[in-house]
Amino acid sequence: MAETEPVRRRRGLTTFGVKLIGGSLVLLSTLSAVILRHLAGQSSAAAAPMGPLTLAIVGSVLSWAGIPIYAWLVAEGFRHTRSLGRYAAALLAVGLVSEIPYDLVGSGRAIDWSSQNPALALPICLAVLYFMDKAVQGRPKPAAAALCTVVVLAGIVWVLALRIGTQFGLMNLGVFMVALLPVFRFLRKRENIMVMAGAAVCALPLAIPAFGLIPVHLANGELGYRQPWTKWAFYVFYPAHLLLFALV
Repeated sequence: MAETEPVRRRRGLTTFGVKLIGGSLVLLSTLSAVILRHLAGQSSAAAAPMGPLTLAIVGSVLSWAGIPIYAWLVAEGFRHTRSLGRYAAALLAVGLVSEIPYDLVGSGRAIDWSSQNPALALPICLAVLYFMDKAVQGRPKPAAAALCTVVVLAGIVWVLALRIGTQFGLMNLGVFMVALLPVFRFLRKRENIMVMAGAAVCALPLAIPAFGLIPVHLANGELGYRQPWTKWAFYVFYPAHLLLFALV
């Protein structure tokens, strides 16, 4: 009886591995936000310990490396989804359910309009990908490029208007997620150029998000899991961990 040849795994990171890195960066961001909120409760700025304050700020900045990871995951999800409507509903549900826990973690208030949680940028990213896809169908390259630019700018306007992912008053996570979408949409088959172009976009906000292109570059195209619940666990993780830390 012939022996079955073992399945050879491709080198690099599976989608599951990329999601784990992205989830770790989200967790780092939340931990940093919790520390900053507790330090902000000190009677004066001088009373806040410099060590924890510095670590919290550095942790928050380092978490920006998750920007290209989630932009890439949405682009891949758009490419592989069997139901765009269900995918959009799942992303929107995560963003809406996460909003109050996000505000509680960041400010201690249930409603805080100064910044909305970054997950709300994901359905906007999906809409941008959808309309970019429509823009390139049956049109010459100059017209398609112009329409795609308009679509991306419209997505950025929505993100800015809703103040999605605003941090420290100088960084908007949602803007860079939307700005990365053309890179992941049109340069997917030219990976090295895709990574370099993505790094150039990410280099604008202090270069930190560019490090998020490393797991994207290492992604090997395999899911890395078989159980259906694994996919949904990542949808639950964001609002669930925010709610947990909001209760701390």
